[in-house]
Amino acid sequence: MSVQQTAFISLVLLATFQHCACVCNVTCSTDFISALNCSCSVHGPMLPYRVEADCSDVLNRVNGSCEMRPPQLWCQMEPQNFSSILSFGTNCRARVKYPNAEGNELEDYTHLTLYQHIRLLPPLDMQLTEGSGMYNLSWEMAYTEDENFYLTPHLMYRVRIQAAEGLLKVT
Repeated sequence: MSVQQTAFISLVLLATFQHCACVCNVTCSTDFISALNCSCSVHGPMLPYRVEADCSDVLNRVNGSCEMRPPQLWCQMEPQNFSSILSFGTNCRARVKYPNAEGNELEDYTHLTLYQHIRLLPPLDMQLTEGSGMYNLSWEMAYTEDENFYLTPHLMYRVRIQAAEGLLKVT
């Protein structure tokens, strides 16, 4: 194949890919309480993406949706009754719908085992007190025995304290 033919084919392919909707490559994570956060790891055309999730355990099924609007390539959904299906056996299918250059709707999807995609919420209301030369760090957890009995026994927080220009800083 000549250099001219190779250059021409490359140019045609480049023009074709510029005018098609690229795959979003959707990924999702959960706080394992009420929400799914989904994002696109591949930047496609500057068009909105609709994300639909269908999650189920052995007995029940819930679904939800959200929309990513560029330049933001993530969205959050809170499917109704989401907490009722949360277990280590919960599976989700997340599907992204997006238009191509001709206006036809295309889709990309992924399957998730939810417990493998947990992004924990940070501790709440952190308090650092000093007394008698000792420090006491306390906080409230977003994960309570009542709300999430699956995770609570397995959670362990690491605390790192460092000095910041003469002040005590908790990170």
